[in-house]
Amino acid sequence: MKIRRIQDTLIRAFALLIIFAMLLLGSLAYYYLHKILIQNAEETTMQLVSQLNRVIENYISYMDDIALMAANNEDVRRFIASPGADSPALRATIEKSFESIRTVRRDIDSVFVITRDGRAIAATRGGGLNPTVDLKKRFAELEAGVVPDRPSVSSAHVENLVDYRYPWVISLVRVLRPDASGISSGLIQVDLNYEIIARLCMDI
Repeated sequence: MKIRRIQDTLIRAFALLIIFAMLLLGSLAYYYLHKILIQNAEETTMQLVSQLNRVIENYISYMDDIALMAANNEDVRRFIASPGADSPALRATIEKSFESIRTVRRDIDSVFVITRDGRAIAATRGGGLNPTVDLKKRFAELEAGVVPDRPSVSSAHVENLVDYRYPWVISLVRVLRPDASGISSGLIQVDLNYEIIARLCMDI
């Protein structure tokens, strides 16, 4: 009987030892597996964010190229620099130039040129300029957030410069190089359709 009791005690002890060892090994395995899964998820997420970053940077760079092309257009510069040069013929030429940009890139919703004295020309997907918008005030607001010769990109917003049409866009604004007085006389704004960015995010 004593031997049997000793055997039972040893069996229970070994069983408890085995159970404890299994629990310990299971806990360690779970901990390290959980850690590896979290680490892999973080690395994958960082790769996706980097990929999205590169795509959006390319879009912004392309928008800035368009803004620069518009800003360096001789007719646009003449329109901005001299109110006296403003004429229906000049406006028609600039609008045609802007329309060709929009025709090539369907993701561009609108292209605007706005002057300090409140004149503007736009190429949009329907509708003219909104007459209720104070263009001098809009110029001052946009100029305040932009460094000359460097582009500024807005967050997503509803554009109200177009009459009877309020698209959801991301805007890139480039203030033209100041003249000798150091005062900027005009700016170019390129609106990118926000749905393009949303679609890119969903795809990634």
